[in-house]
Amino acid sequence: MRKKALFLSMALLFSLALSGCSSNQKVTEYNIDDFSTAYNNTIDAIEDETQYWSDEEKESKEYQKIVEKHAKENGFSINMPVMIRGKFNDIIGSYLFLNADDGTDINFGCDFQPPLDELALLTPNENIAVEGTLFKTYESESGKEEISEFLEDCEVVSPNLDEVEFEDNTSDILESDNYSDRIMGTVASVVEITDSEEYREFLVDNSSTYVEGESDFALAYRYATHTVSLDLDNGNILLCLVDEKVNETLPKSGDKISLIGKHFTYLDDNFVDAINSPIYIFNEE
Repeated sequence: MRKKALFLSMALLFSLALSGCSSNQKVTEYNIDDFSTAYNNTIDAIEDETQYWSDEEKESKEYQKIVEKHAKENGFSINMPVMIRGKFNDIIGSYLFLNADDGTDINFGCDFQPPLDELALLTPNENIAVEGTLFKTYESESGKEEISEFLEDCEVVSPNLDEVEFEDNTSDILESDNYSDRIMGTVASVVEITDSEEYREFLVDNSSTYVEGESDFALAYRYATHTVSLDLDNGNILLCLVDEKVNETLPKSGDKISLIGKHFTYLDDNFVDAINSPIYIFNEE
């Protein structure tokens, strides 16, 4: 009798294991070009149908049905595990954004919670694979079942973030005229800006567009609280204008940091407007 009970218990566990395996959905793989087309069609259709819905209505079961309907029309499903391959564009806060191969900004992001500082070490335009759950259902704080229109439970599948290393690129930035770049370098100094708000406003009002970099400098300087200087190979420095309010902690001399900014030159000096960028600090332990 004892052997029979043991056999039944083992059979039950085996059955549960099989049912658990069968319930796991297969991860569907996309490239960013195909995914973004189908995804944007889905979101556009949802927004068209619920254009005049209230927030309360968008928390209803009826809204979930609409999302599910348009997701299915475009090859998706609710709580769908997906892997998306594309080009790494950038991170803003806890969001990672992807590009297409031709450089087109797809404007699709993955929310990483908690944020991963290691994402700030990825090289712009390198190949990347991100996995997550699309149209995930979840219970809100009010106890209602809601649905997310974004990619949740995100993780970087490739490259391996544990093997991504800090790479100084400050000298390369001097050749860039992009609107924003990911900049990595070693801090030479951090200096607080003590000029009055009135004086900095005066610089903005009297800046000239005929002097290279003058208006760029005046606007960045107006809202910056500190300059963070990065070492350059030739013994010069790259002056980053930053805002302390965007960062919980400012770096110190010798720190290796990563931030986002726009390079410009003014009066023969190299500057970076990084007032809206968080600063990521990477020091060897």
